[in-house]
Amino acid sequence: MKNLKSGMIVKHNNQLGKLARGAENKLYFVPAKYYVQSWEDLEVATEENTQDTTHDEKVEFLKKDFTWGEVVKTYTIGEYVIFEYINGYDLEHEKVKNIRFHALINYQTVSISYHSLDSCLVGTIAYKFDGANSQAAGYFEKMIGMKGVK
Repeated sequence: MKNLKSGMIVKHNNQLGKLARGAENKLYFVPAKYYVQSWEDLEVATEENTQDTTHDEKVEFLKKDFTWGEVVKTYTIGEYVIFEYINGYDLEHEKVKNIRFHALINYQTVSISYHSLDSCLVGTIAYKFDGANSQAAGYFEKMIGMKGVK
């Protein structure tokens, strides 16, 4: 595997994880939901000890690493991956249960969640072409009369 970069999802010793730049500008292998307290606890990633991952493996890792809620469904459309997830204070007892949609473009989060799949698709396309502060999605939704737009 060549051209290792921070943020890449890779396999290391048959475990999925992400590469992160750390001490002495080295790349380290970071498993899902691992909070880096010390770079010394992690292994240095090299071209020899990392393998590339398939689309399904990347999505599997991202689902494990997802902290916004419990992923219940995944949609893939070209370079877009959308997680349908349950967001709530007490998922086990279902006291608060909200379905949300969260998108990634080329496996990178857009850091925004939406109330519907339609809004997520529109918002993610606007994000890709117009940036994080785009208002295009909101205007488009109003123009075509999408319900529930705030």
